[in-house]
Amino acid sequence: MLIKIYFLRSIILLEILTFLNYQGLHYLARNVHSSAIKSSNIGTSRVCHAGPCLSIMPVGRGLNLKKNEVIKCIPEDIRRLYEVYSFRNADTVLAHTAPDQFADILYALANFKLTVAMIKAPGGNESGIPKIFSSLLRPRDWFETKIQCDLVIKQGIYKHTSTGKSTERIKTIKKRYVDGHKIDYLKGRIALDLEWNSKDQTFDRDLYAMRAFSECGLIDAGVIITRSQELDDVFTALGLKQKYGASTTWMGKLKYRIHAGRNGGCPILAFGIKKALISDWPDKT
Repeated sequence: MLIKIYFLRSIILLEILTFLNYQGLHYLARNVHSSAIKSSNIGTSRVCHAGPCLSIMPVGRGLNLKKNEVIKCIPEDIRRLYEVYSFRNADTVLAHTAPDQFADILYALANFKLTVAMIKAPGGNESGIPKIFSSLLRPRDWFETKIQCDLVIKQGIYKHTSTGKSTERIKTIKKRYVDGHKIDYLKGRIALDLEWNSKDQTFDRDLYAMRAFSECGLIDAGVIITRSQELDDVFTALGLKQKYGASTTWMGKLKYRIHAGRNGGCPILAFGIKKALISDWPDKT
C-alpha cells in the first residue's frame, strides 16, 4: 500500500513539473515576442539584431518553421519575394551571431532581379542567374572555399602481465579523411549555396559539405537559395516544364533531405524564389 502511495505521488509530481515547464516556455515566448525590435536599415530592408528573433521549438531532427509562418528576423519585403524556411533556428543564428553576413545575404536577395528572358536562357545552373548572385556577393568577400582534413587516431593499449603494467601507444593517420567538400560562397562562419536548375542530387552535395564544414568547427550555419514550387506555373505557361523538371533543384527536393538529417547538426536557412521576383511576369500571385 505504501509503495502505491509513493508511486502515485511520483506520477502527480511529474505531471505538475511537465505543466510548469510548458507554461514557462509560453511565458518566455510571450515576453520575447513583446520586446522591442532593434533594427538597422539595409537598403529597403530592415534587419533585427535583438528582440523577437527567438523561435521556441521542440528538440528534434527536422526543426523547421512552417510555410508562411512569420520569421521575425526576415524583413517582410524579402518574404514577399521568397518563401523562407529556418531549420534548427538558422535565422536566429545569422541575425545574432553574424549580422554582417546576414546583411549581405538580405542585400543580395533584395537586389536580385529575375526576368522571363533569364528563365528561358539555356545553361541550367551555369546560366546567368548564379552569375548575378556572384556579382552581388563576391565584392562583399564571399568566396568559394574547399576543405581537406586528415584524421589522427591515437590508441592507448594497456597491457597487464605478471611483471606489471605497460602502455603501448599507436598513432594512425588517415590522409584526406575529409576531402573535396566545397562551398560556393563562404564569409566568416556562414556558408551559402545557390541551386537554380541542377540535378536534385546536388542538394546532397551541398548539405554534406555544410555538414562537414560545421562538424570541423568552421561554420555556424548554412544558407541555400533555390526555386519555390509556385514557379512551376510559370514554367508550364512558358512551355519549359521539361527543362525545369521534378528531378531538378527546387524547395520540395531540399526540404525532405533536411528532414532526413543530411545536414547533420548544421542550421540551414532556405529561400525559395517566388513568382513575385519575376519583374516582367504579369501574374505574381
